[in-house]
Amino acid sequence: MPTGSLDSRDEFWAFEIPYKLRNRGRQLKILPNGIVQATPSEPDPTLLKLMRRAHAWRQQLETGPPDTISGLAAANGVNASYFTRVLRIAYLAPDIIEAIIEGRQPTELTANKLVRLKNLPISWANQREYLGFP
Repeated sequence: MPTGSLDSRDEFWAFEIPYKLRNRGRQLKILPNGIVQATPSEPDPTLLKLMRRAHAWRQQLETGPPDTISGLAAANGVNASYFTRVLRIAYLAPDIIEAIIEGRQPTELTANKLVRLKNLPISWANQREYLGFP
């Protein structure tokens, strides 16, 4: 048998798996298309930080002296637009918040995406659908 040739016992298999790269906090994850993650991943630290910020700002808004959104935003070192985009995250459905804390959110749901959403529904049922929760 010539050197370098394959005999009947040697086989070569090549698989092509389409995938997406997703940022999850400080990690880059490879997500094969069409495969649902069976187990929850680690909570996304960037999403958790965003949730803490949203709830702290909500508390400031609800318990502090009457002030304008612009004033509260300036006191927190951000502009009013960013302040309101983060603030609405504090009003997510409780089960969505729980899923984010436990790392069970859809893989596409990142802190950056959540802040940039323009039409986040007020209804909790509509939030689940809009954000890709079952």
